[in-house]
Amino acid sequence: MQSTVISSARRRAVLLGVMCLALAVVVGMLASLLVAVPDMAHDLGASEAELQWIMNAYGVAFAGLLLTGGALGDRYGRRAVLLTGLALFGVASAAVVAVDDVSAIIALRAAAGVGAALVMPMTLAVITHAFPPEERGRAVGVWSGISFGSALLGVLVAGGLLEGYSWRSVFAVNAGLAVAALLASAVVTPASRNPDPAPLDVVGSLLSVAGVGALVFGIVEGPERGWGDVTVLGGLGVGAASLVAFVRWELGRERPLLDPRVFRLRGVSAGSLVITAETLAMFGFFFLLLQHLQQILDYSPLRAGLALVPMALAAIVVSPVAPPVAERYGMRAVVCGGMATIGAGLGLMAVFAEDTGFWPVLVSTALLGAGIAFAATPATDAIVAVREAERVGVRPAGQAVQLAQFPVRRRHALGREQRVVAQVLD
Repeated sequence: MQSTVISSARRRAVLLGVMCLALAVVVGMLASLLVAVPDMAHDLGASEAELQWIMNAYGVAFAGLLLTGGALGDRYGRRAVLLTGLALFGVASAAVVAVDDVSAIIALRAAAGVGAALVMPMTLAVITHAFPPEERGRAVGVWSGISFGSALLGVLVAGGLLEGYSWRSVFAVNAGLAVAALLASAVVTPASRNPDPAPLDVVGSLLSVAGVGALVFGIVEGPERGWGDVTVLGGLGVGAASLVAFVRWELGRERPLLDPRVFRLRGVSAGSLVITAETLAMFGFFFLLLQHLQQILDYSPLRAGLALVPMALAAIVVSPVAPPVAERYGMRAVVCGGMATIGAGLGLMAVFAEDTGFWPVLVSTALLGAGIAFAATPATDAIVAVREAERVGVRPAGQAVQLAQFPVRRRHALGREQRVVAQVLD
């Protein structure tokens, strides 16, 4: 990999702030619509399925093209891909302000999701290449905290906007933030790329998008059409078949878009599972809690957003602390402790679900935010460390895994990168 480590601590701090802003813009959009959807339904006269696609078109394009976005950055330059993604996201978000047709809005949401898929992996790649090894874990921790905290802040901002303006203001503000992130990124982001990029995997990219898109289609349409409907079953079947085909295709490539064998490493498979579970829990919690607060307890959109602020603050505060704690006590202990804290937060909310006062909501959301940060930050660091494992000559498939066999009692003598890699390979 091309070395782009920035020598100045001040420049690194500014770069981290700008990358976090770009990340917050694209992640915040995922959550902000959870508050705006009731107003959109009333104004546009959209059906339940159409509303689901207004929300999910963004997520499908985002998730399905993340791997492709990372590959494009390696090939064409991380700075160029980041700026392109922010521009596409901003234009698509701004266009929604002037559109009334539901189908057009869904298409624009998908276009914004494509832009987000270019932005998110580039922010992490820029950070990991700009920071020296001894600071990289803390920087990734800040990035991880922002990735969760910004979703909550997106809910809060959307709630405040809806107090005085229409749902279109949410898209206008996101477009403005994208422009700010674009201008700042153009100034501070160093140019970097992989000097030996893999060929673009068009087939793999298409299969990943088809798999995610078809599965989401089946899940969204199931409640509307019925789970036994031929169209729903067909969507689920096509999604499953496409993902199986994706795995088989990637296994046959010399330089795959994603090597499925990397999940043989327990640290990577566990880290991916943890992040997936946390994301599902967090957005499911958002969806149910916001409806409960607004529809049952008659909270205003702003007050409902304020109820989630402790979650954002806890995630942002705890995330930078999690990597050194994981180094000291072990990744397994910290991740398990984080998942237990998430369970405690959800359990507290379940106990008070019948008559939720404001304080139980604040405590449970704070526990959820802290748990997510403690579990997700080491998990993200573990996945990032796979690149370091490849750099020091350790194959993901598990050939002669020397660092994993290094005695645990003597790992304090290793450098930070090597310790993280050793934990990942365990």
